[in-house]
Amino acid sequence: MTDILENYAGSRAAAAELAGAMINLGTGALALNQFTPTAISLGPALAAMLAQYLAISSFPLGATLGGAWYGLFPAAPSALLVGVTTGGMIAGMSVATAFAGVVTDPVQRRFRLHQRRLRRMLDVLQSNFQGEGGQAFVAREAYAARILDLIDILRTMHRTLT
Repeated sequence: MTDILENYAGSRAAAAELAGAMINLGTGALALNQFTPTAISLGPALAAMLAQYLAISSFPLGATLGGAWYGLFPAAPSALLVGVTTGGMIAGMSVATAFAGVVTDPVQRRFRLHQRRLRRMLDVLQSNFQGEGGQAFVAREAYAARILDLIDILRTMHRTLT
């Protein structure tokens, strides 16, 4: 029974993770026109954009010529800038994910996701209490969050190897 309740409680954390991934995806799509489901993929992309902006704005002959120069020869972010930007994204997403329930709970309530998940859990508990078998309750939200992580890992590996 404890496993079932822990799995149910874990579904709320998974919903928060999915909300964080949607924030990352939206930020990456709007700011960078890129697929960025995690802070690990969003951080370096934002660092590259920031390095480019800083290089253009501090070009000795002005921003117009700097834009032309760095349009031909893009600025590369330092490892420190990538680390600080990615770390900042991870910290920011941790805070956003902690409060994601404020947004995700009303959405899930509206689409009756909470009710369906709760009924599924109660059905499993009832059948286990009645001795009809040792069924397990599985919250599928955690799998969706891991699929996004897997896609991001595969994309990162592909970029690194090519």
